[in-house]
Amino acid sequence: MNRSILVIQHHSAEGPGRIKDWAQQSGVKLDCVMADSFFSPAPTLDQVIEQVIEQVAQQLASRIIKDYLAVVILGGPMNVEDNPQWMAVERQVIARLIAHKQPIIAICLGAQLVASELGATVYALEQAENGWQSVNLISDTPTHLMVPQWHEQGFEFSESQLSEHSLQILASSSACKQQIYQNSHILGIQFHPEWDTQQMHALQQAFSDVCPFNTAELDESELDDNDQYKQNQQQLAHWLFNKLDERLTR
Repeated sequence: MNRSILVIQHHSAEGPGRIKDWAQQSGVKLDCVMADSFFSPAPTLDQVIEQVIEQVAQQLASRIIKDYLAVVILGGPMNVEDNPQWMAVERQVIARLIAHKQPIIAICLGAQLVASELGATVYALEQAENGWQSVNLISDTPTHLMVPQWHEQGFEFSESQLSEHSLQILASSSACKQQIYQNSHILGIQFHPEWDTQQMHALQQAFSDVCPFNTAELDESELDDNDQYKQNQQQLAHWLFNKLDERLTR
């Protein structure tokens, strides 16, 4: 059985976080790539860019399906509507992976990209969700989860789209009614269950005052004494590891 997972990053500071811990425990190898280089087309003079995008997407999708157990698509500071050439390739690859029923775990921007290829609307929130926020879990334990959020857009599936793709909505928040969607081979998550303390430090260093998390101001002893923070991170890790076990090791 293939034990490698492709991890697609959209920013060097937004890595797999605690997914690395799960992979190590589960005997799974992670191959991390940067989206803008991995999906960059290399057009030649006698080809129009649309043809190149389609050809590159087909080649990459075939390679991913052959070489990987699953794909994890992480977040990033760009929006779906930006759609540079490399993202156009990425979206075509995602469409092919969906058609093949390749297992996909998609987070934040990744979840929006996958949702868009499934026909959902990606829209600007009336108010951005930043920092630790509560989400309501549907048919799950616990019923509420404190999660790291950092996004200004969300996804919205119509009832017909949910039915067409056999999707369930598993979580909501006051600002974003659809926080998690899933079917047999796709799990899309709007928040960031992968962001452990180390990952939050990396975000703070990369984005400085723009970052909604202030872990860089806390030393390790203060973090250890922060019972609420520890509880939030422990619950998040437990929830994510259970989801990854359910979907990738069954």
